[in-house]
Parts: sequence; C-alpha cells; structure tokens
Amino acid sequence: MSERRKANPENLKVGLFSAYAMDGVNGGVQENIYETRSFLESLGHEVYVFSPQNGPPEESKRLIHFGTAKPHEHDGSIAYTHTWPPVMPKTIRNLIKSHNLDIANYHEPEVSLPTLELILAAPWLNVVTFHVHNEPKKRYLLYKLITPIFGRKIDARVVISEAVSEAANRYFPGKYYVIPNGVDTQKFNPLNEKVAEFADDKVNILFVGRLEERKGVQHLLRAYAHIPKKHGNTRLIVVGDGQMAGDLKAQATYSGLQNVHFEGKVSDEDLPKYYATAHIFASLATHGESQGVVNLEAMASGLPIIAGDNPGYRTTVTPETGYLLDPKNTQEVAQALKTLIDDRNLRNTMGEAGRKNAKNYDWSQIGGKVLDLFLETLEEKGRL
Repeated sequence: MSERRKANPENLKVGLFSAYAMDGVNGGVQENIYETRSFLESLGHEVYVFSPQNGPPEESKRLIHFGTAKPHEHDGSIAYTHTWPPVMPKTIRNLIKSHNLDIANYHEPEVSLPTLELILAAPWLNVVTFHVHNEPKKRYLLYKLITPIFGRKIDARVVISEAVSEAANRYFPGKYYVIPNGVDTQKFNPLNEKVAEFADDKVNILFVGRLEERKGVQHLLRAYAHIPKKHGNTRLIVVGDGQMAGDLKAQATYSGLQNVHFEGKVSDEDLPKYYATAHIFASLATHGESQGVVNLEAMASGLPIIAGDNPGYRTTVTPETGYLLDPKNTQEVAQALKTLIDDRNLRNTMGEAGRKNAKNYDWSQIGGKVLDLFLETLEEKGRL
C-alpha cells in the first residue's frame, strides 16, 4: 500500500459525517457540523458534509448523502438515523475513492452501523465526537463486541461535555477531548429585533425546545400556575413543537392559565427575536441533556436562566447566570420565577453574566479548538 500524502495545514481536506439526517432537520449535531464547516471554510479549508438522506435534497446545504435515514424513537424523541442495514462495500469503496480526505470527524457514529463500517475501511484519520450521555442499552452488546476492532481505528475522541465522557468511555475507552457545542453570539444577542406582538410592558418567560415529556414544560406550567395574581403582568411563551403539544395546551386550559402562548416551531430567522423579547428563560429538562444549547442561546441573548438540575445543564448554567432546580419541585421553581419577575436588577446582573459566559462558547472559539485538534492529530500520526 502506498504511503499517504501529507496534509497541507493551510488547506485541509476534511469530512464531517453525521449519523443523523440533515435534510429538513435541525438539532445540536446538525448545527455543530454546519458551524464547523463554516469556520473551516472561512480559513480556506476544503470541507465535505455527509449524512443519510431524509426526504428531497436541499441544494443549499451542500450535503453528500450516505445511505437513507429512518425514524427511530429513543427516550421520547424521534431521530432520523441510518442505523441498519449496513451499506454495500462498493458504496464505501466509491466514497473513499472519490474523496481523498486528510481527516474525518464522525458525529454520533455509535448509532450508525454504516458509519462504523466506513471508519473501519477509511485510509484517512478518524476523529469521533459523542453528543449523547444516556446509554443506548439496546445496542450495548453490539458495542462491546465491536469495540476491540473499532477502537483501534479511532485517532482522537471528542465529547461535548463531561456529562458525555463517562458513557462514551464504557464503549470506547481512551483519552477524550472536551469540545462543547457553541453558540453564535452575533445571531443571538440582546439588541435583536423583538417580536412585535409581545414587545410590551409584560415580563416574558420563554421556553424553547421540543414538546416532549423530558423537556419539562408540564412542570413549568404547574409552576407558572403558582404565580400570584399580583404578578399578573407576566406572560409565558412556549416555542417548539412535539408529541405533547396537544396535552400541554389542554393542561394550560384546564388549569385556567392566563397569558400562555404556544407559538409552535418558529424559523431560524425568527428564533433570535423571541429570545430578545424575553426577560427570563426557563428550561426544566429532567434528564437526557448533554449540554443544553438553548441555555447558551438564552445567555447570549442576555437572559437569566431557570434550568432543570441535570448533568448536561450543570456544564453551562452557574449561580451567577441562573438557577439549577429540581423541575418537579413546583414551589421552588415558582419562587425562582417570582424572584426574577420582581427583581429587574437581578435579571440584568444574571443576564450580563450569561452574555459574558456565552462568549466563551462562540463558534469562533469552538471552531478553533476543532481545527487545533485536527492539526494535532495529523501531526501526531505523521500526516503533516
């Protein structure tokens, strides 16, 4: 076998692989990949994005499809992944032949057998990034069987938070680099245009996320019901959609809650406006959070946070930027809401601290860490 060519550090050929579909789907993995591509391309590197196909191709996203995605449910969420069956060896050979990469970064490879196949066959260096810290128990035996082979083909391992590293180490032991998901602090900032409908003298409490049980909106509604009538100058805005939308709307109606607005899913262009219109951000996820990008978006927008006390949220929310509470402790959550509703100065102080904290997660910082890891890995393996 001929020796691999040396990589040009000023013009790397990088592959970013998603185990999840990226057509018409937005999430932490997808955003991480798009932002990393944007950062690397801004520095002159050549970047290709691969994902399983889900629906009609979106030309603007410049995706290279690798297999077909199917819906899979886990912990109340629906993810579109290429889990099974494996792809044909010819497909992998053609992909390798047509893309002479220097290094590839695979996001969530453990949920995609085709991705694992590619890693085993790839002649380039392999970096894997794990995003999820809750154990995929149904595949546990498979991972244990393939780890001795698969682990030898991994040149660097990344987790997006310390909350993820423990679970990842169970399957793929080794040294892990913590490179979190980031946030666009220019896109999300307090000076953005506001949503005209809600830009009045009311104190706006905002939730953003999927409407599923573990996200805790049902607990937020119960806490909001405990806000006394003297705090009537408040409004709860729920942004997002999901399988619990109907139940949550019924809960709000049955509880007689006033000023609760379910906005459904909003566009990427409008989302920053909702943050800019809010005064308090609440995300009471009970579990299953690896980091909490919505909290970063809220902090970048200058908002104080009321968050569920779970391992992922603990990595970003501090006492200076908000509260970490038991989502099911309705009285405690209600008291935190009342405190922030009544104290504008505290809201401003926490919001300013959050904005400062969010800048540490700006994609320019995170992208730089990813590039540094790529270059370090290439150098260690004698590929530069």
